[in-house]
Amino acid sequence: MPQPSFIHLRLHSEYSIADGIVRIPEAIAAAKQDVMPALALTDLNNVFGLIKFYQTARAAGIKPIIGCDVFISNPAERDKPFRLLLLCQSNVGYLRLCELVTRAYLETASRYTNIGCATAQMGCSHYPVRISVRSARRC
Repeated sequence: MPQPSFIHLRLHSEYSIADGIVRIPEAIAAAKQDVMPALALTDLNNVFGLIKFYQTARAAGIKPIIGCDVFISNPAERDKPFRLLLLCQSNVGYLRLCELVTRAYLETASRYTNIGCATAQMGCSHYPVRISVRSARRC
């Protein structure tokens, strides 16, 4: 069996409404064909496809990596938010991600679901998190 030379850590699926066209079963089949031991699903500003992704990947023998591509509001330029890829390392990380995305949906009314700088710096109510806005890139 050949060694994997690449693992996708930024994959937008059909659940990434703005820019995703890849269907989860087809992505996992391609990853299996390419002998990838793992695959990340990082839809834009949502985690709607994670259950389907997790179950399908596990059934195919591929380690699912859970994440989300998010926007962090930019106080200096409101029309140019930072874009940041968040990947979960554990169940606690998954819970943090879910709470951050949920809070962003509930607390913002912008075109994009922005995680405010205060939310990103304080973290969630139950799970503190540190996000360096300097490591994010502008969109």
